[in-house]
Amino acid sequence: MPVAVKANDNVVLASLSTNGATEWAFENYNRIGQIAILVFVFAAFVLILGGWKGMSTILSLTFTCLSLFYVYIPFLIAGYNIYAATVIICIYIIGISFIFTGGVNQKSLAAAIGCAGGVVFSGVIYRYMEAVMKLTGYYNDETSRLSQIFGQGNLNLKGVVFAMVTIGALGGTMDVAMSIASSLDEIRTEKAVTKYDLIRSGLNIGKDIMGTMANTLILAYIGSSLVMVLIYGVSNYPLFQLLNKEEIIIEMLQSLIGSLGMLFTIPFTTVVSSILFTARKEEAEPLPYRHKQQTGMKRPGGYRQ
Repeated sequence: MPVAVKANDNVVLASLSTNGATEWAFENYNRIGQIAILVFVFAAFVLILGGWKGMSTILSLTFTCLSLFYVYIPFLIAGYNIYAATVIICIYIIGISFIFTGGVNQKSLAAAIGCAGGVVFSGVIYRYMEAVMKLTGYYNDETSRLSQIFGQGNLNLKGVVFAMVTIGALGGTMDVAMSIASSLDEIRTEKAVTKYDLIRSGLNIGKDIMGTMANTLILAYIGSSLVMVLIYGVSNYPLFQLLNKEEIIIEMLQSLIGSLGMLFTIPFTTVVSSILFTARKEEAEPLPYRHKQQTGMKRPGGYRQ
């Protein structure tokens, strides 16, 4: 579409060489400055609201972005196994994020294990659905172009979709896992609770998280694919054929599997947290009294938990 460029507009030009002569053509507006300002505003809000925790969040986000763009993507371009690379980068992101935001402690360990369980669950579900639904990975113009650039058979497009689903599920599961682990950590420090008390509390907390997080994931994927939905909507595409298009199926899988991974993370993190948070307490308590607490037997004088 023709673009009207005015004097003093900050634009990006592309050089075109024909017969030894160089011509310059408008390619796009230069928007880096506006994005930089928005990034600065985001960082300022995080620091103002979070303080030192906000600084940890920014460092965690920085390391995550650097690992994705300067390690993960080059590995895929170099032809490394996409499944192994995706698993490794997910483990790294989980570890670095929870260490920066929560520190090295039982809470971060419980959240990391719970998050890893949710991501693994999402990956397994996708691999199963990929097999039974006979997905090819060729679902839009971008994947076809990617296949042409790398050469037929040199890039595993099924693996690319696996990476999309797994990394997409990572954000939601990390949020849920840390919320559950952090809440249970606060509960166990406020009062003496048993493993089953923590499990009951964690599941109740998870019910409140469940609705908003599921909506967040579904709406995020719908919002990102709204243009595609509008295109099919105005073209009067038959609904049955629309729901069987691989492009639509993959978008649905991303949202549904991401939500399933988040839902699985709730009970898994709850159980892991309850085990880790009560393990030391149970080890410290004398065995005869641990098994007879419910009989009304008193602790010996001077005993401290």
